Amino acid sequence: MKQRRSGTRGLRLFGLLLLALFIFVAIKVGIEAYRYRVSKESFDQTDFYRMQEFSEQNSEKVMKALKSGKTDKLAKLISGRPDVSEVMDFADWRNADFDNAVSWGAGSLSTAADEKGYIDIDEKFVVDTGDSKYVLFIETTTSRWGRKNEGVNAVAVCTYAYYDGLEDSWNGEKNDLTALAGTLFRDRNAAAEGSETE
Repeated sequence: MKQRRSGTRGLRLFGLLLLALFIFVAIKVGIEAYRYRVSKESFDQTDFYRMQEFSEQNSEKVMKALKSGKTDKLAKLISGRPDVSEVMDFADWRNADFDNAVSWGAGSLSTAADEKGYIDIDEKFVVDTGDSKYVLFIETTTSRWGRKNEGVNAVAVCTYAYYDGLEDSWNGEKNDLTALAGTLFRDRNAAAEGSETE
């Protein structure tokens, strides 16, 4: 009787191990097949509508992080977790009126997605804090020709007076009168192309 029970237990255990192995293999094969399909995919058009949605979502997160006044919250949102202290110190973000921030719309500075399907979408906001007015530039990177949100690539800020003096041509560039956290998509791509040609 005892031998039968132990034999039955052994069979059950063996069956469970086989089932677990089958599930593991099925999941692994499924993941590899998905990765292969994504690596080979290409689209005729960039999904700009989805890109705008991603930009809106990411911009809200950035503004919430700025409002918190905590540098680590903003750093976590930007690819590569860059030094965000200049952006955080640029204005009194805790007292900024983000609820009434005015978006100037989202657009891409790239003419098309790169060969890997990555493309940027950038949005500018006018934000009031006290008697001062700022222009906030938030850049989101997408992959799969605009179909996947890769997160915030860069956050930049300048005063409204500086922006107005440039006749609306500022797009997040860093200089003595602006602050930038992260690497702008076009600069990152230029650096990547430079390293390939060396």
